[in-house]
Amino acid sequence: MKKRNLALVELALVILFTALSAAVLVQVFAAARQVSRESHATTLGQAMAQDLIERWKAGEAVETLFAPAGGWQAVPLGPQEGLLAALDVPEDAALVPAGGYALALDEALLPASGGAAAYRLEAVLAEEAQPAGMLCHLAVRLAAVNSGHELVCFANTQYRPGA
Repeated sequence: MKKRNLALVELALVILFTALSAAVLVQVFAAARQVSRESHATTLGQAMAQDLIERWKAGEAVETLFAPAGGWQAVPLGPQEGLLAALDVPEDAALVPAGGYALALDEALLPASGGAAAYRLEAVLAEEAQPAGMLCHLAVRLAAVNSGHELVCFANTQYRPGA
């Protein structure tokens, strides 16, 4: 009888250990999936931001870059003023915000329709008058909508000679 009770206790301990191990592994795998999603979004966001900046530097019209047909919306610069700080220009520079734009993206970083946005790609343009032309700035940021966590932030400046 004692041997049988000992076997039951051992079996109960093995089941308990297995259940605890499974619970820990489920949490580890869930955290790994979240890190993988965020890493994937960061990689795609970097590619999107780089493409946007390269097209802007190549001289593509702002109306084409931020076309409403592509899902872009013109937004007031109030919530995006923090993005102007990413431009790394002197505080006494006379920046004239030329426009703020936002694009809602879903989990796959495709333009989202309705309230299904998981990420938000934001861009702000600013200009600074120079004696012989214009110094144009573009800052692009990708942030998670739920947490507000910034995944990508790029800024670029280009000199455009005056006519």
